[in-house]
Amino acid sequence: MERNNSRRQVAALKQFVFDQLIFCISRYEAVIDAYLDGLEASRMNDFSKVSSAAAFYISRVDVTIDKKHEQIATAEALDLRGKVAIAQAVLAYQLYQKKFSGPKWERLEKRGAKKQRLMWTSTNVKNPANPDTLYVGYYLVIQTNVGQPKAKI
Repeated sequence: MERNNSRRQVAALKQFVFDQLIFCISRYEAVIDAYLDGLEASRMNDFSKVSSAAAFYISRVDVTIDKKHEQIATAEALDLRGKVAIAQAVLAYQLYQKKFSGPKWERLEKRGAKKQRLMWTSTNVKNPANPDTLYVGYYLVIQTNVGQPKAKI
């Protein structure tokens, strides 16, 4: 809760807000809400100099979850290896689209607010059985950024 209050205060003071180490949807939603709440709490009329980015980690999610799949060791569980992070990212992007649309967002946008940049980080594949580009192809969507080692591009 303390970190969210700090984010709100920074956003309200015309600063750049960068959040990283986001691994789950609930954390990402709290980051978005803190940014939007900070803008709303600000007395500024012009938000054009305020910006924010959120770094959502990808491959580390699969590393953790894939270990659980391997412990379960059923065909169904093993088939899910390398897929949970992509599914979670789809949900994160849907949340991004929802939060940065509608009446609340439109009011902020009229004052110059920019959408928080959604960044996909840790997109390098950790499991050698998967192709190097497993994650990156899913994330090259409008209004997002992909952190990918140059050698993979």
